[in-house]
Amino acid sequence: MDEPKICCIPARPLIFVLAIIGVGFDICAILSSKIGLFQLVFVVIDALLLYGVIRMDEPSLNVARVAVSINIFFAALQALIFPVLLSSLAASGTLDRTTLRFKQLFVSEFNEGSHFWSGLLVGYLLEIIFAIFIGIQVLKFVAVHRLWEYAKTIHVAGQIRVIV
Repeated sequence: MDEPKICCIPARPLIFVLAIIGVGFDICAILSSKIGLFQLVFVVIDALLLYGVIRMDEPSLNVARVAVSINIFFAALQALIFPVLLSSLAASGTLDRTTLRFKQLFVSEFNEGSHFWSGLLVGYLLEIIFAIFIGIQVLKFVAVHRLWEYAKTIHVAGQIRVIV
């Protein structure tokens, strides 16, 4: 039985690269922000994912599978909270310093109506970003699930393989 693939990309290296990128991104987000609760959860989950992919046995991949499921839940929770929160702050004018660049790019006049457009733009951009983020988490889940089934098959067949 061949190792599982996702669109002709081997699943194990794909998960490894995505988990490394996730850990790096989350550590940068923790260092650059004051509130890093979600990022702390994501770092722990990506570390469990890395552990499962490195060990490549059924129990550790099962833990990684559950961890990615929790990651999807937290990503969806973030997607429900942050676009609404930040677009409301931008529409009320509270994020003037942050949205000044958006105003310069997309709104020609600086009036009270431009706050609405800034809020709308911030909301839509965050929704697109979170849709991509959740899609990546689902891709991780599918890949880990395929690796987990592969590890079960190898274990049942009695094959002992050292995977480097």
